[in-house]
Amino acid sequence: MKTCRKRSVLLMGGTGEVGHHIANGLALRGHDVVVLGRGKDGRGFELDGRVRRIQADKNDADALDHAVAPLALDVVIDTVPSETSLRNVHGLLAGKIQHYIHCSSTGVYAPLRYVPGDEEHPWDPKPGDFFATCAARDQLALELFGRSGFPVTILRPTMIIGPGALPVDNLGGRSAQFLQDLAANRPIELPEDGDALVQAGLNVDLAQAFVLAVEQPERAIGQIFNISCKRAVTLRDYLGFFKEAMGSASALAPTPIETILANHRTDGRGDEYWLRFLCLHMCYDIAKARERLGFDPPSDLRHSVMLVVEWARQAKRI
Repeated sequence: MKTCRKRSVLLMGGTGEVGHHIANGLALRGHDVVVLGRGKDGRGFELDGRVRRIQADKNDADALDHAVAPLALDVVIDTVPSETSLRNVHGLLAGKIQHYIHCSSTGVYAPLRYVPGDEEHPWDPKPGDFFATCAARDQLALELFGRSGFPVTILRPTMIIGPGALPVDNLGGRSAQFLQDLAANRPIELPEDGDALVQAGLNVDLAQAFVLAVEQPERAIGQIFNISCKRAVTLRDYLGFFKEAMGSASALAPTPIETILANHRTDGRGDEYWLRFLCLHMCYDIAKARERLGFDPPSDLRHSVMLVVEWARQAKRI
């Protein structure tokens, strides 16, 4: 990555699993990074010593105005945007910042009409769908760009995996029980036939896409980018990577969704929405991010699984 002009970046959501990697990646590249949060995050992700922190609720316009008034900002990144926070940033900083980047999700495309899904794929989740609010935020951002030239970039990661968080499991949740079952060689329910496609991006690789967008506004503004690892695998292979990483002898047992839901009616696992979502194809084309931004994720899904299993062991989650 070539050296570029130093930028002053306000990062909202900079203490989370992906956000802290964005903050640290920008600081490593010499940018001036300020992380804004409500001061309530207790996950303990370590921030580079050059990263400053300020406290405010981004959904409170007065509080946000007070917090950012002393700052001369070039870029605002929001890793967990809301319509309110987007409107607040636009109302307070339109005409003052050069770039606004927010994080969305490839979930807005589901169910896919073709694979791999690219940025031209239709996205119009049904009202009430989990991703409908996400799509509404994206639509608002694009409308602001179209109406007034507000310098918007939208990054849409796929499922996220990596050290610092439990992985999506065989039931579509993030339960430590999945890894514990593998460690004990217990059978693992494989939703349906296991042929659904799964594509997940390593958290530190995803963060690099934000850094690339910050440093190339002329190639990023007004654009949507799908962000993930290079290729999808079947759900069966995804779960098999965990077996491999843990040296587990667990059998993967093809099981109908309805049976899985019945089996877990009393233990709090097997949420119907996320289980059914896991059985939809997740297969996305990242060529646009590669060609326009130079995004070239080095980690494949097998390697990412190995990293998260190693973290889980060190964190005593297994």
